[in-house]
Amino acid sequence: SVPDPRIVLTRPASPESIAGALNHGSRLVTTDLIARMDADDIAHPRRLEVQMDFMRRQPDVGILGTQVRPINTAGEPISAEHFRKPETHADISWRLFFGCPLWHPTVIMRKSLLDSLGWYGSDTIAGREAYSGEDYDLWCRAIRTTRIHNLPDTLLDYRIHEQSLSSVADGRRNHCTNIVRIVEQHLKREFKVEAGPGLVAAMLGLPQGDGPDTFGRATPEDVRRIIPLMLDHAAAMGTSAASTRELRRQLAKLAETAIWGRGFNILRESLRLARVDTRTSLAVLSASFRRLI
Repeated sequence: SVPDPRIVLTRPASPESIAGALNHGSRLVTTDLIARMDADDIAHPRRLEVQMDFMRRQPDVGILGTQVRPINTAGEPISAEHFRKPETHADISWRLFFGCPLWHPTVIMRKSLLDSLGWYGSDTIAGREAYSGEDYDLWCRAIRTTRIHNLPDTLLDYRIHEQSLSSVADGRRNHCTNIVRIVEQHLKREFKVEAGPGLVAAMLGLPQGDGPDTFGRATPEDVRRIIPLMLDHAAAMGTSAASTRELRRQLAKLAETAIWGRGFNILRESLRLARVDTRTSLAVLSASFRRLI
């Protein structure tokens, strides 16, 4: 209904997953910048202007996201405290191991980058694209070849639905399986380690246990193996002191989960952890002490 010849409505010949539909639409783009958005979200008036200006000034950035204002199905703002995403490439790089660090509907990307990466979807989630995660998978592949950044500006209203793929029981289980596979593969690419679903699930904050809806448990040995790799990676990326402290908090939380989940002796495991990183060990001891009292 919008009389603008620049707008082209297109659809795949047959029903597609989100990844397939994105690939169909993106391949029709004739310029090097692609802006992503969902139908029920609301772009703020200056969104494209601000993002395009940044991309023109920063040719080494291949993917650029923004912050969001979450809204409910009625369009009313809801609490946004935990919705903020990291801004710098260095922070995004280590946070990829603990969850998705970009809001997919906010990104603007270079088509040349997507061409080089093979677009959305990869062997990691092949045949499971219906359960999403295609964006997280793309960021994990892209981080090795381009810089990724998030603006501090809030430039999109992001609609939260009560019934979504990642919240309904069966859809959530399959969605989480995709996410675990993506991070497992990312750890393998970055560190040449076979992490296992238990450790990855703990890193992502997914339920630990041996039931049908869990992915096993992380062990203290798993955590001790991964901590120096994570800290060295953050240092190599030039992560700030404040961000490194936040990484250590994440690692301490991971270690505490592994120790308590297996019922190990806290003091003994903390001493073993101290041989790897003293500050993380002290944080685990402190958190465990608070838990006990």
